[in-house]
Parts: sequence; structure tokens; C-alpha cells
Amino acid sequence: MQKIVFCDLDKTLIFGNHLHSPKDLESLRKFRRSGNLLVYCTVRNKAEVDSVIRQFSLPYDYLILNNGSRIEDAYGTELFSRMIPAAAGMEILRLCHGFPGVCVYFYDAKGKRNCSLCTSWSDREKKGSALCLTFLFCRI
Repeated sequence: MQKIVFCDLDKTLIFGNHLHSPKDLESLRKFRRSGNLLVYCTVRNKAEVDSVIRQFSLPYDYLILNNGSRIEDAYGTELFSRMIPAAAGMEILRLCHGFPGVCVYFYDAKGKRNCSLCTSWSDREKKGSALCLTFLFCRI
């Protein structure tokens, strides 16, 4: 019976610019060689994931990107994509504009940044407010 593993990348398999453990990578390769499926789930966009996959030679069958707004197979074929309409994206930017230390980024399906908003980093540090980093698709 074929099995499937869904694995986060950041702070699970990868810590900063390093693999958590080379043993993890070997275990994932062995899992796939046994005929099983490996899916990476991440907040990252396609361009960011591609660079990490190349850097560490990560094996995979599917990618769930941008917090689930895009799914593709190992050949880059899009299986699912849910874009935020431009009007909703602009409303998100408007609502977030008044909060110090908030960054909002909008990417297209290929990982190209369309627009962004970052309020003052110094305000965030002074007031101790939490940084909210959001990656979203937006059709503009």
C-alpha cells in the first residue's frame, strides 16, 4: 500500500540555511524509493521553494505553496490555484496600513512580487508589536 507524507519545510526540515539533519533527508529519499509520495507544504512561493530544493537536492512529488493557495506536481504542473481578487487584495493592504510592524506581500502564480506594504520596522521594535508576514496571491 502506497503511503504519503506531508512535510513542512521551515523549522521542520530546514533551519535557516541548513538542513535540520542529513538523516532526515536520507529517510525521505528512502521513503520515496519505496514507492511512497512526499509532499512539501509551505508558506513560501514557487521561486523560494525552487531555490531550497536545488540547494539541498530535496526529493518530492508535490508542492503545496503559499499557505495552500497553489498545488503543483514535481513537473511544475499546476493542480490547484486560488487567487485573491485584486479588489480584496487592495482592501487587505488598506486594512493593514494602520498597523505598525506589519508586512504584506502579494505574489503572482510564478512567485513574482506584484506589490507590498511594510509599515515602519522601528515602530514595531519600539512598541513590541508582533510582526505579521503574509504571503498571498493576488490577480492584479
